[in-house]
Amino acid sequence: MYNFLLTAVLAAVGILFSNGRWIIPAAAWLAPVFLLRITRMVKIRYLIPVFAVYTVLYLIIFTKVVPLTGISYFLTVTAIAGTYFIPYVIDRIFCKRFTGVISTLPFPLAWTAVEYVSALFNPFGTWASAAYTQFYVPSVLQTASLTGLWGIVFLLAWFAPVVFTVTGGGNASPQVQKKTGMLYAVLLAAVLCFGGARLKFRPEAAQTVCIAGVNALREETDSPADYYFSNTEKAAAAGAKIVVWPEFAVKPASRNDEAQFLEQCRALAADNEIYLAATAGTPAAGEKGKYENKIVMIGPDGTILDTYLKSRPVPGEPSVRGSGRLPVFTTPYGNIGLAICFDMDFPALIRQAGKSRTDILLVPGNDWKAIDPLHTQMAAFRAVENGFSLVRITGSGRSAAVDNRGEILSQSDYFTTDSSLQFAQVPVKGGRTVYSTAGDYFAILCIAALCFLVFIFLKSKKRGIITGLIICTAATGAFADTNVHRTGELSFFAASTFASQVDYRQKFEFPDNLTTDRI
Repeated sequence: MYNFLLTAVLAAVGILFSNGRWIIPAAAWLAPVFLLRITRMVKIRYLIPVFAVYTVLYLIIFTKVVPLTGISYFLTVTAIAGTYFIPYVIDRIFCKRFTGVISTLPFPLAWTAVEYVSALFNPFGTWASAAYTQFYVPSVLQTASLTGLWGIVFLLAWFAPVVFTVTGGGNASPQVQKKTGMLYAVLLAAVLCFGGARLKFRPEAAQTVCIAGVNALREETDSPADYYFSNTEKAAAAGAKIVVWPEFAVKPASRNDEAQFLEQCRALAADNEIYLAATAGTPAAGEKGKYENKIVMIGPDGTILDTYLKSRPVPGEPSVRGSGRLPVFTTPYGNIGLAICFDMDFPALIRQAGKSRTDILLVPGNDWKAIDPLHTQMAAFRAVENGFSLVRITGSGRSAAVDNRGEILSQSDYFTTDSSLQFAQVPVKGGRTVYSTAGDYFAILCIAALCFLVFIFLKSKKRGIITGLIICTAATGAFADTNVHRTGELSFFAASTFASQVDYRQKFEFPDNLTTDRI
């Protein structure tokens, strides 16, 4: 009884620091070790109270990270907790049905599969992924260049059943314990060596470009555009060749006002001979209460190169959804791509930039204090996955420039930094990665392997193998193009509650009544 209570306490403490507000990277490895030991020790019917405690802990760690209140917050976080408890249930069912090393695989396969499917179909993308907890472990972070998030998730999740087996859990024989421990040790060593080598032997940047971000306006003013115009001129005078504004920097009251604003932006870029990523929130024509959350990319000759609308508005955000096509421009400073804030939480969307050989991705954003710096760190994973440098300029959050290894080149925090400008020397040449070419193959293989184990369990060995192979082949084919398809999202019930609880007009300081005059 004493051992059980001690394990339960260690599991609870580990969970509190394994995700959400107070992430400690080591806790993400250790918390599943203790929780898995509990779920394997108790009878299946007792998994319900274990899940109840698990949910309470999630309600604590995601306070203010999930910007909801009351019943909406409770239902949303309970759904998140339920998603991440599924692997423990699957492990509990199947762990005793297999022997040897195979008995350790249902848990990591299920965890990876659950995270991947959740990222595809829920409107919050990859939020709460275990992989994001490893941002401060650079050698592990580099695995994202091969497998995306999914290889890191698998490595984290596999650690728990391996420790359980190696320490004598499940009555494993000494030979099985040794084999299991050695296999995981070799894999972990390979991951660390690959990551260390990728960091140590990176090619030196032959050329860099000075990119400036204009930090978000802090005080009320009748003309916010003047703040961004004047600071853009200061940035150009200081040597910046590319200037980026935060999300929703200027909010024209009508389409006619926007036309005048854009003419001023064009003149600003041409006079200072810079590339300008100007951002605006403009009322959408013909759609009452909705806005165009956009970046207008302007060249040094004043030409509008493209206008990009946010492809993935946050559930509840009254923005018109963009086409889902990420623009890329060829410039003297490499191929420059564009995305906006929440777009970065969807690896399949951002992989377009990797496939287009983007060298630098410019990302205006807008956060809130509870997700600072987590949301910017999440975006940095996309840089490692796809081989580009990232410049994310964020209102009410952490602005940062990172290279294609995830190393921070410069950063500033809205809540602690008074400067209105942030500068970074950014490499103009990116690099190709396995993930940008092959996509989510690792997650698909995990789904296939899990299906294979399930069918071996459900059928006789011979029929199970044949059936498993057929199903796995079909599943692989079905998921093979998930990186380019436009997901028909499930209406995760949290999305509707999000829409009713979050007041984006107040967040972005929109007026209550807006006109939608056509130009």
